[in-house]
Amino acid sequence: MSDYYGSRANSRVCAFYRRIGACRHGNKCVKEHIHPTSSYCVVLRNFFDFSLLKVANEGTEVADEGDKQKQQLSGDKTNEQNNDTEKVTQDTSTKDSTNPQNSEPEQNDPYTKLKEISESERFNKLLQDIFAELSLNYGFIEDIVICENNNVHLKGNVYIKFSTKESAANCNQELNNRWYNGRPIYSELSPVRSFEEATCRKHDFGRCERGDMCNYMHIKRAPPTVTNNLFDSQLVYYDQQA
Repeated sequence: MSDYYGSRANSRVCAFYRRIGACRHGNKCVKEHIHPTSSYCVVLRNFFDFSLLKVANEGTEVADEGDKQKQQLSGDKTNEQNNDTEKVTQDTSTKDSTNPQNSEPEQNDPYTKLKEISESERFNKLLQDIFAELSLNYGFIEDIVICENNNVHLKGNVYIKFSTKESAANCNQELNNRWYNGRPIYSELSPVRSFEEATCRKHDFGRCERGDMCNYMHIKRAPPTVTNNLFDSQLVYYDQQA
């Protein structure tokens, strides 16, 4: 099985799926996609929404439908206030519920406090939150990458490589029952063994001819100081737990 899985010469195996864990043809691919039953790597498909890092001209965040639904669930009563003015004037409790202060998103919304900082700083903050959540709950992370491609099979994919297959399995199982930013998480074990082999090297130098539709990973990279601090802090934490 290992020879069949790893053979580059075997024409039945989709080389893109084997190397990158994603294929533009999806289930319609004429070659075989071998889904691993165990792996060190987990992929969260279309997890990271880069549109939420953008800032509109008036300084407000560009929100998708998931954002809007979450704001409604967290107590956004602006429309109710406009459509029910008479009731507001008669019922003091309704006045309290329609107070503009109560229309803000929940404090645990990961995007709530990011309006006053730059896009790169927002990305760094969200990367830190994701890394800490996964490392503390599931195990030691050896590497993590976020794809900024714009094609469906790679857009927003987050790949996490754990130090043990057990950690990856636990992460994959639990995250498939969780939601993030108002949307369900789609997690699966990935056949990716080397992020270096899956990465578009031309993108790192700004020379990829295919742009954001490239079929290799276009990795959104945080500054070395940010990533080094994450991995150094993780090492200190697990040393203390030993």
